[in-house]
Amino acid sequence: MDAFNSREFAAIVWLWLFVIWAATFRSVRESALGVVKAFFSKKIILPVFVMVLYSSLVIYSSSLAGLWENYFLKDTVFWLAGAVVAASWNITSSLHDQRFFQKIVVGLFKLTLILEFLTNLYVFPFWIEFVIFPIILLAVILRAYSESDAGRKAVQSISDWVISIYVLSVLVFSAYNVAINLSAAAMIEYLPGILLSPILTLSILPFLYLFAVWVRYDDLFVRLKVFNSDAELIKYAKRKLLSSFGLNLRALNRWSLGVGPMKCESKLEVDEMIKR
Repeated sequence: MDAFNSREFAAIVWLWLFVIWAATFRSVRESALGVVKAFFSKKIILPVFVMVLYSSLVIYSSSLAGLWENYFLKDTVFWLAGAVVAASWNITSSLHDQRFFQKIVVGLFKLTLILEFLTNLYVFPFWIEFVIFPIILLAVILRAYSESDAGRKAVQSISDWVISIYVLSVLVFSAYNVAINLSAAAMIEYLPGILLSPILTLSILPFLYLFAVWVRYDDLFVRLKVFNSDAELIKYAKRKLLSSFGLNLRALNRWSLGVGPMKCESKLEVDEMIKR
């Protein structure tokens, strides 16, 4: 338990309790198996592998520069696991949104704030964290659920109040403990842990941008194959798309969401389609 603070340990206990409870339902077990199979499909596991490799290189470089130490391993693993989930979820759920890269970034920074909240602020005793965790989790879920329906504003308002009171309580408790327990020297030693998640998040943004570009092109290439059977024409269309938009994700998004069916009978039609 020494490796985890009481907030993290409470979250882990509740996670395992939920897994054990959910595993008693056959439909949940079957759905979970489907999710695992989908995760290990080529289109998901390859980007995840590259993302982990990229992050590992960033961490290794930081270690060589003296900016990363072994005691950051737990926080780094938490951040990386969350980043993979956040990036995958936002890309799959927001693919047809012109601002889907921005949503990936926002999702990742939300994850960073959550990790900072879990790992780097002072925690209450375990029994308090254990009681509070499911309440806050329920409030977060209800808030996310209520955002999609204007008729659920009352639910969203109550959830916001519950979350705000908890966050404010933790911040006040943390500020009090910092004031009475941490010297200036201790604060300097504590600072790298606070900055770890934001630095990792910023370092991975170039990869996520390229990842978003790749996902958009992959979606377009699939659409080309759906609407066309001429292999040479499809290859020509792919080359034209790459040469026309390159790494300009904003232009690619705008064109992709407005182009409609990508049916072409000739190279001239491909050129006209891309100029739309």
